[in-house]
Amino acid sequence: MISWFTYDAFFPVVTGGILAIVFFFLFIMSREKIMLYISLGIAMLVGLVFVCEQLIVTDREEIEAIVYQLSNEVRSNNVEGVVTHISKARKDTIDRARSEMPRYFFDECRLTGVNSFEDVAGKPNTKKIVFTVVFRVSLLPDRTKIPGQRRVELTFEKDASGQWKITTYAHSDPRSGVRL
Repeated sequence: MISWFTYDAFFPVVTGGILAIVFFFLFIMSREKIMLYISLGIAMLVGLVFVCEQLIVTDREEIEAIVYQLSNEVRSNNVEGVVTHISKARKDTIDRARSEMPRYFFDECRLTGVNSFEDVAGKPNTKKIVFTVVFRVSLLPDRTKIPGQRRVELTFEKDASGQWKITTYAHSDPRSGVRL
């Protein structure tokens, strides 16, 4: 319900800041102390909202941080770094990543945006994130450089230690299945 607030409090902070400035100018124009008190109260409330938003780390923020770390691992061609983000219980996913990654040499890999983030129905502590990456890769053995983009779908599950780990992944052309 309030996940928008704990994820991004931009709107309440900006609105509260504008209200505090308006009441402060009303104080300057009228010299009514109540306007100053209202302005200070709103400013303190805005500060409290901002601090609370910064202290609360949502599942989405945790998983997005992992995805950005994963992007850096892929860009540096660190297969074992990528594997550290995969659940140890999913040997099939680990083996798939270890067999796919060495075929490519990534020159660039960066996220262009998160398309969706949602709970997996019927599975507690399981989330699915879909995002798009832009990359430049050299295909081995001849090192032909190829730019491209992929839609990546990762399923995360919280393990016994409370960390989010990848259980499955898929990637595809972001234009596939899109009607023009």
